[in-house]
Amino acid sequence: MAVGDPFAERRVAAGRAVVQRGGAVPLDRGARAVGELFEREALGRRNAAGKRDRLHESHLESGPDMKLLAAALLALAVPASAVAALAVKLAVVPKAPTAGAASTIQLRPYWTYKRADGSCCVLRPSSASYPFKVEAIDPNGRVHRVRIRRTADRYIWSAVFRFPTPGRWVIRAPQWGPRYSRNYGARPRIAVTVAR
Repeated sequence: MAVGDPFAERRVAAGRAVVQRGGAVPLDRGARAVGELFEREALGRRNAAGKRDRLHESHLESGPDMKLLAAALLALAVPASAVAALAVKLAVVPKAPTAGAASTIQLRPYWTYKRADGSCCVLRPSSASYPFKVEAIDPNGRVHRVRIRRTADRYIWSAVFRFPTPGRWVIRAPQWGPRYSRNYGARPRIAVTVAR
């Protein structure tokens, strides 16, 4: 029901009469009434053409137009396959860092492509310019931001990081959370044990 519709009526319990201008009008439950209602809703028809209807001519009110618009938006929002989706692999050098010592955190971006046989997927290095974010989570759950930058090798981003405390740390690329999928060899979240 349109907002401001002068002919809008409130809902009435089934099987009851509607009082209109002093007389009772029984509800029409016939197939014809249901068909007319469906046609009017699907095609966006209202009352006889008037000034109000002409003002709304530009709206997409018909069923086929709305379906076409919905299909176009869905095609833009959902890729047809996993081809060319960006994935990342994180690494820490050395693999067993020491608390307080300088360590390197590396991020390598990859594009996912279908294999020649059509199965999914193989990772290929990417030189994408993307605002990658990396975080290091200490054993107490505190988040430390890691300032990662592209290196001379266009396929590697890195940062020098000093783990302040020993224990189990988690390094993650939060843009791939909360699932942090490891499909096809991606590693957007890794665990690191920092020694004393």
